[in-house]
Amino acid sequence: MDVQVYKILTLIACAIGLLVTTFFLLLGFGPSHLPEKEDNVLYGLTVSTIIVYVFALTITFISDRKNTVGITLIVSALLVLILSRAYDGVLGFALLLPAGILRLQKKENKRTTVTE
Repeated sequence: MDVQVYKILTLIACAIGLLVTTFFLLLGFGPSHLPEKEDNVLYGLTVSTIIVYVFALTITFISDRKNTVGITLIVSALLVLILSRAYDGVLGFALLLPAGILRLQKKENKRTTVTE
């Protein structure tokens, strides 16, 4: 089995991203003087970020389509940056974006045999 660089980047980004967002989800979000409505919004955004990480990880290792995986990783990187309020998702963004770009640029090895 051949493991490509984009898969390693995705695995690292999703593992660290899931750890950080789960940490924020379990410990809460900074000052406790936030109104309950804003606190619920933050929980919703954190859960959405976790779902994006799991989706990106699943698509990367299940699908073999170059364009599908590449575009999904780029969109996931942007979603992580937006949903995580940009402070705990910067690392996920910084690793998922190059992983998507590398997947789109990767050339498929097509082995052809010449028969006489």
